[in-house]
Amino acid sequence: GIESFVSARRRPFAPSRLGAVLRELPADVSAALGGEAPPTAGGSDLGAALATLVRSKGFLWLASSHDAAYYWSHAGAFFNAELLGRWWATLPEEHWPEDLKPSILADFDGDSPDGDRRQEIVFIGADLLAKQGTIEAALDGCLLTDDELAAYRGADDAALEALFPSDLKIKA
Repeated sequence: GIESFVSARRRPFAPSRLGAVLRELPADVSAALGGEAPPTAGGSDLGAALATLVRSKGFLWLASSHDAAYYWSHAGAFFNAELLGRWWATLPEEHWPEDLKPSILADFDGDSPDGDRRQEIVFIGADLLAKQGTIEAALDGCLLTDDELAAYRGADDAALEALFPSDLKIKA
């Protein structure tokens, strides 16, 4: 009964809304939420959908930064989110490792200015496909709206934290 799916989107998460989803994970997310002890998962439809989750991992694109690529890692009762580095799209192509260029470009979104920025999280758990819609709907609710995306695209890095405040405490 172990199943998996990948949730992949090409729009940044609003950090404050993502924090609400993290609180529903069946894991200790307190470090990612600045030490705040979250409620026990499972009390909502999303919590129930996530209750049989055993592993999740992947890339995060947060609206609080144009440059930072984050890594989401959850296994059992452990959750960690940390700065992975920069998105390749933020670096001049001459700084890319020559042997990795085809792989790097494969992660790009065509001619989009967003390049390789994305949400790409794999979820693994018992009977998970029946719960995929609930999980993805919750994550989609964390994505920037069209108006927020326009503000994101028009802002410089200094303005992004004010535009998209966060209670997330992701390790650098």
